[in-house]
Amino acid sequence: MLKVTNISKSFILSEKVLDDISFDINKGELVSVLGSNGSGKSTLLKILSGFYNSDTGSFSLSDKVLTGLPTYIISQQFHYLHQSREDNLPPSLTLLEATMVCLSNASSDFHSLSVNQWTKKTIDLFSPLDLNLENKIDQQIKSFSGGECQVVSLVLMIEIIKQNSALENILLLDEHTAHLDNNMAAKVMDLTIQLVKENQITTIMVTHNIEAAIKFSDRVLILKNKKVFREITFNSTRRQITKSELENLVLN
Repeated sequence: MLKVTNISKSFILSEKVLDDISFDINKGELVSVLGSNGSGKSTLLKILSGFYNSDTGSFSLSDKVLTGLPTYIISQQFHYLHQSREDNLPPSLTLLEATMVCLSNASSDFHSLSVNQWTKKTIDLFSPLDLNLENKIDQQIKSFSGGECQVVSLVLMIEIIKQNSALENILLLDEHTAHLDNNMAAKVMDLTIQLVKENQITTIMVTHNIEAAIKFSDRVLILKNKKVFREITFNSTRRQITKSELENLVLN
């Protein structure tokens, strides 16, 4: 379980971005975080991933307090997918190289693979996605579209989490479809939900996509006035709030 307790954060003295934020997330849950621009959604994820330190409060995973630990330690269990492609993978790497670097760092099991074995693994990993990525393994990431970059980052991150199965892992999605056209955004979202659910990965998804939050989330947290304004739990058979009702809670 992820437990967040009384987290507050200011960047300017006396002007809080987050004020006394507390919530719990059970293992395997997908929780969407909604809120207007400036409500502190991304700041919350950056605190959980170790990019920022909170001013007060703490967070723990499986009863281990992680507050204030170095980012490289926190990143072993918290895996952050940014909305900006440049923040996820070095653009000069080829798809094959990115796969080799990410998975070699994730597990010593891959250290002895030959280039031919890595090539096969990369093709096997991306060919089921039906995006032709298996034919681009020698191309640099910077030549890929924004949607392709997000798919590559997501798939490799999921593989890293699978290799790290001895520990509880949290996937942090920071508006990861925000800069994509509607068609590609839908593909990336569908793939995200498929991989998260198949592998039962605990996920926090910051999003402006109200429809996706209702359709896919186990719960929704609404941030407003620097606090958790409302928490809504969905059951598997009935979504008890409409898109317009949820939009009204978020925006008004």
